[in-house]
Amino acid sequence: MRVRTNAIYTFRPVGYDVLMPEHYSAHAGQRVRVIKLPGAPLPNTMGQCHIADARTGEFLGMVSTASLYRPSPVEDNDAGPQEPTGAPLRRD
Repeated sequence: MRVRTNAIYTFRPVGYDVLMPEHYSAHAGQRVRVIKLPGAPLPNTMGQCHIADARTGEFLGMVSTASLYRPSPVEDNDAGPQEPTGAPLRRD
């Protein structure tokens, strides 16, 4: 799968990421952002990319692009508690 820089993905290790977990510090199901490091190859080079935590920006390592999945709409809405907007939703 081709990934895009700054896009957010869900990390689910497959292939070499299962066999060599010492190359990253992400855990399965974690939301990550694909990053471009200065002086490093571009994402998708040899099927790998560098990732960072989507919330904190902490560098997590280099992983296979096959281990990154677009978040489903359910995962997008599962961001935790949110501030109330003040106006209740109308149900017709």
